[in-house]
Amino acid sequence: MSTPNRPYPGFLIRRLQQVSVSLFLHHLRPVALTPLQFTLLRLAADHAGTDQISLAVQAMLDPSTVKDVVNRLEARGLLTRRTGARDRRTRSVTLTAKGTQLLAAAKPQVSRAQRELLAPLGHADQVRLLDLMARLLAAHEGPADGATAKTPWRRVAAARPPSSRRAAHGR
Repeated sequence: MSTPNRPYPGFLIRRLQQVSVSLFLHHLRPVALTPLQFTLLRLAADHAGTDQISLAVQAMLDPSTVKDVVNRLEARGLLTRRTGARDRRTRSVTLTAKGTQLLAAAKPQVSRAQRELLAPLGHADQVRLLDLMARLLAAHEGPADGATAKTPWRRVAAARPPSSRRAAHGR
């Protein structure tokens, strides 16, 4: 690879992310989904009845972004939301039959995008790349609950008192 940006991993990661999103958008076009919508549908299928905040945590996204995307998916009849049984401030998210069908149609498209993204590498290099990326993420993300995360970009809700968490979420 001859690029003046090779010694800059942040640039390479960002550029590869752009390539990945472009491939996924191309392959998901026939089913009219974005990569983010696919992720949220997949998580809703894997965790039926989970609340929106938990969905945001699982997708590693801001809750307000998830709320907006879930609104659009609900308007398309792909998801339903219900007030939480234990906490009326929460909204549980469930995949509809239409959402299940669309997700099933999208999975082969996602597989094609993944294969195309990794195609320039042999199988052993694909496995190694995925392992290295997972190791980097695990090292930088810290524990799953984020309570002891020391990185400046990691949001740590547990560090704020409950009253400021409510204020931050507009409750």
